[in-house]
Amino acid sequence: MTLEKKDTVKYLGILLDSQLSWQPQVSQVKRNISYGLGSLYKLRHFVPKKSLPNLYYSFIYSHISYGIKAWGAANDSILSSISVVMNKALRAIQFKGKREPVASLYTNQFLNLSSLIQFSWMKIIFKYFLGHFPEHFRSFFKILDHTHQTRFRDNVNTIVLPQFSSKLTMRSIFFKRYSDVEQFGYLLSKEYKLFFI
Repeated sequence: MTLEKKDTVKYLGILLDSQLSWQPQVSQVKRNISYGLGSLYKLRHFVPKKSLPNLYYSFIYSHISYGIKAWGAANDSILSSISVVMNKALRAIQFKGKREPVASLYTNQFLNLSSLIQFSWMKIIFKYFLGHFPEHFRSFFKILDHTHQTRFRDNVNTIVLPQFSSKLTMRSIFFKRYSDVEQFGYLLSKEYKLFFI
């Protein structure tokens, strides 16, 4: 039996590429939500306005949220194509023109792509502190023992990640979004900070 080398493989609906660029997966998500965008344009005139957000979450958000913890580690230049479709979808359901500022599209009801990625990672950290991580993943984070770690003695409840120099590792889903933890600290009962040591 011989194993064939492939540049891209699909696992549980997620396209993994050999360079961990996530370009194939992002392209697939873009195709899916582009179909949903077409449906929004057709349906928005025939359903109550209050129901349009539900259509957005069905046709757009459902595809974006699946696997976002993984492919959300892609470079911003790759992810930008997703944001473009999201902007169009929100303009469609809010009946706003192209001249409307993008910031006005994202209210408390909708998060932009960057915030969605941050939020997904914050939920990971939250589950870690609740003890809901599988045993294998519990070694990914730890809280500093301030008795020995004098460098961070003044930082209470500090989350620590090991340091890696490999460019491939730094593009991985785990290390790509380490800075997102501080963005959504309100989910935690205490404040946590994240450092490389």
